[in-house]
Amino acid sequence: MESESLVQLQRAFQSIKDGPVEDLDLGHLLAQAWDSIDGSKETKLLAWKLNRIESLEKRNGMLYFDIERHGGTVNGSTRGVVYTWEVDVEHGEASIVRERNRQLYKADKRFDVNPIAQELTQKILEKQDHQYLRWNAEKTSCTILVGAVVPMTNKQTTSGRRERLRAAINGLLKPEGIEVSARNKVDFSGNVND
Repeated sequence: MESESLVQLQRAFQSIKDGPVEDLDLGHLLAQAWDSIDGSKETKLLAWKLNRIESLEKRNGMLYFDIERHGGTVNGSTRGVVYTWEVDVEHGEASIVRERNRQLYKADKRFDVNPIAQELTQKILEKQDHQYLRWNAEKTSCTILVGAVVPMTNKQTTSGRRERLRAAINGLLKPEGIEVSARNKVDFSGNVND
């Protein structure tokens, strides 16, 4: 048995022509009927979030809309995902027919780790001072101040850049039998566990 909210949506949908839907009431009716529509739980799209729908359109007896989801921004992404939904109003079924990314915030400029990795590797091998190296008194070990080289911006971007820098330095030091520890420490005694 169809819910009353779905029946109301079906009546309103039958009365509109193909093309962009400017009638905000239809969007409101869709939100009210959303929980009664099969497939609506995909991506955990809750009915109250439908107030953000874009490009509502009736085409070939179907209702289409876009909605941006930005759960990835919680983890530091600068992009949101835009889903295009197809709703078969007559049969009370919905599914996602397209997914694409949308840039929400300006992305950080590209960061080439190789020049700084080469510079720091040279300073490490020559046991020279550098603003991004903190040596112990005997110059038998140093800590690379990766946080100063790659300051915190976007969480994912910063993490990736720091890991690429560490890997690049490691790649240059390995032929010399030296490794950078997980704590960004270089120990000439061969102890990388510190």
